[in-house]
Amino acid sequence: MNIPASTKENINKLIEFRQAVYRHIFRKRRDALFDTLDTLLAGGTFACFAYLSQSERFHRRWPSLYAAVEDGQVDTQAQIELLVNQLPQQGVCIFPLVSSSWSRLRSQVPEDLQYVHQASSAVDGGNIILGYPYSLLEWCAEPHSTWSLPLDVRRIASQQTAQEVGVARIQALADARQGCL
Repeated sequence: MNIPASTKENINKLIEFRQAVYRHIFRKRRDALFDTLDTLLAGGTFACFAYLSQSERFHRRWPSLYAAVEDGQVDTQAQIELLVNQLPQQGVCIFPLVSSSWSRLRSQVPEDLQYVHQASSAVDGGNIILGYPYSLLEWCAEPHSTWSLPLDVRRIASQQTAQEVGVARIQALADARQGCL
């Protein structure tokens, strides 16, 4: 029988998670990266990037926002491991693997741009555009749910297929989960 965790236990788990992000995932410029993350997670509408630094959640001066993006370092492997450690270790887990694209029609840097499908509500079902394809590995809390938590997002290079990237991500997830046991 599962006994629901108290609010205090849940808050403590959240605090531990935030501390792990700060200590193990953010490497260089961690204070500004952490403030940027807090600002983005708090929501709101920002007309431009610089307005993020004017949020009450951003405790530093505006140049540190740019420094965080330019010089900040994120340990993506530690990030994946931390997220995988949050997953249930028992029972059936559902891990959807989906592909998506990011439109870059006016990109000034055409490095590895590809023709990708962009879904739309039009009768024909979508458009072919210039952009970047991405592979998203997610965790779904319940079967048949539309809510999922992204675990890993990787761009699909033009030399790869979505299937190759997906298989590599699933293998990495299996290896990470094996390390949790």
